Amino acid sequence: MSNSVGAATRTVHLQAIGRVPAVEAQQLQPGDNVMWNGGSVSEVLKVEEASPHFLRVYLASGIPGKSEPDVRRWKKTTLIGVQSARVLTPDTTPQEPAQPAARFPVDSTVLYVPAGGGERDVVLVKSEPAADGTVSVISGRQQGAAIQVPQDELHVLPSLRPEPAGELTEWWTVMDRTGREVARVKGGLLRSGAMQAVERDPVAGPVSRREGGVGLRKLRTSELDVPLGELPGPPRTAPAAPKPRRQIAVTFEHTRKSIPTRLRESNAPGQMGSDSTGALRWVLPSGEQLRLSEAVARFLS
Repeated sequence: MSNSVGAATRTVHLQAIGRVPAVEAQQLQPGDNVMWNGGSVSEVLKVEEASPHFLRVYLASGIPGKSEPDVRRWKKTTLIGVQSARVLTPDTTPQEPAQPAARFPVDSTVLYVPAGGGERDVVLVKSEPAADGTVSVISGRQQGAAIQVPQDELHVLPSLRPEPAGELTEWWTVMDRTGREVARVKGGLLRSGAMQAVERDPVAGPVSRREGGVGLRKLRTSELDVPLGELPGPPRTAPAAPKPRRQIAVTFEHTRKSIPTRLRESNAPGQMGSDSTGALRWVLPSGEQLRLSEAVARFLS
């Protein structure tokens, strides 16, 4: 009947109704109206003793056409919500705040957009809204950490772009850290070949060395006619929100370079290549193939 009983105040909490007056089952009389979750009411027809501690209560059936009464077995001291003038006394107990309606069901994936302009996050809803309007979610940006966020700052995920039409080609689009297309290279069918083409490209190569890599995606025939720079791509890292902080000037001379570039600058014998599986190798003039870690240990240590 209820999920919360106030024994001191003689009330029970009914779902979708709230707190209502209550009496012990042994105080029920014919003519009383018992209240249920959702607001339905049943009239008490007869009360008889079933045992020293329990009662058998006959209630008018709420099913149309059914003449037989419903029979309930209640402990004598159980509080029963009633709709009766004899127990309607002023209720001074504080009312529970209404729960905010849930905008997204539990286990739905949504987009969290902080009102203060912070970084967006893809989250998994894990609770119903609390009284303060917040919900518990699992953060993708924070690698599965549980956080509490305002429900009003959750939004439906934007729909994905449709898959381009046409057959896959040997051309690859090269994107920088922000997802901007900077070049296109013909790199064959394997990603390793595309990376070699990137290293040789006068535009993509410097970007790759400066940012420690680039984004690659194989193009379809329908995308070949799109002008360079107009193919969108997702950023690999979100732009950092500007935060006021103390500025410290640091001067250093280290420049991050790729291993093949460092090998060439050190005049290491050989050149970049790939093995039968497409994995990058440093190929010596003798034909010996070294993994990049082996080449570093031999020529750069």
